[in-house]
Amino acid sequence: MINKKKLFFLLRLSVSALLIFFIVVKVDFQKVLALVPSIKLGYVLLALLWLLLDRLVMSYRWAILLKAKDIKISLFEIVKIYFLSSFWSTFLPSSVAPDIIKVYVASKHNSNTPDVMSSVVVDRIIGLFSLSLVALTSLLILMYYPQVQSVEGYRGALWVILAVLLLTLFLPFFDRVPVGRAKGILTLFRLNFLWNFLVRFYDSMVGYKAKRASLFKAFSVALVNHVLAIFMIYVLSLSLGVGVSVLHLFILVPLINFLIMVPISVGGLGIQEGAYVYFLSQLGMSVQEALTVAIVFRVLMVVASLPGGVVYISEGFGVKKALT
Repeated sequence: MINKKKLFFLLRLSVSALLIFFIVVKVDFQKVLALVPSIKLGYVLLALLWLLLDRLVMSYRWAILLKAKDIKISLFEIVKIYFLSSFWSTFLPSSVAPDIIKVYVASKHNSNTPDVMSSVVVDRIIGLFSLSLVALTSLLILMYYPQVQSVEGYRGALWVILAVLLLTLFLPFFDRVPVGRAKGILTLFRLNFLWNFLVRFYDSMVGYKAKRASLFKAFSVALVNHVLAIFMIYVLSLSLGVGVSVLHLFILVPLINFLIMVPISVGGLGIQEGAYVYFLSQLGMSVQEALTVAIVFRVLMVVASLPGGVVYISEGFGVKKALT
């Protein structure tokens, strides 16, 4: 029999396959191939540099949260760990695999695993919160921008997504929730060690409430990440000689990134391409141009992860053990 984990993977794989099939049917790939010679490589290289810079900025953001817990890992080591996790995320179907790698490798430098894990989780939360804030701010601007008409179709859905995010993202920082029932279950199965770990992890999460300066600094850096991602897509559109509104991208790119985070496909495959085709085509791009941008972006993500492959070959860090 197929266990739940394999079944969930097969379902996600099916979603990716169906979306890719739909794109293949709807898009004329002869026209996509015809666009390739016209791509300006200078803009593509600039987008790659920005993508690498984005990885460095993400590493710095995580370093801020680690430092808040007095976890002493050099920024250089943190950068290596981040690229290593990015490399494996390119090939692994699970969206949490990069986080597992970061926790495992960073814990080899510091024995306080609950603090390391809480830094990764808080980093995720800050990323989501800042993502929603960028999209919300852009939406409010677009609502009062008289020349904008194309956002009407998804405005309501976006409001719902943002409202849910803004209400729930910082729930982990509230006071301790009743956990007696969970403790009873774990004790029943003689898993006291797991209970103790979860308590330390939760206390570490809540402890960030006293690190407001670090949270604000990490949040500010996260905004830089999102701006880099937005201008990266803008630069890729310029590589095709297509001018799109940066203001539109400030709402579209965060929304697309949010959709990619939903764990219903394998690595966002199909969702990312379909979302870019759908939304960018509303900004005046042809579906072929929009798909070309999505494909080039996907290729650049793989290329930008290659330094992590070098780290794995040279140092390994026991990543395979972390994933088994």
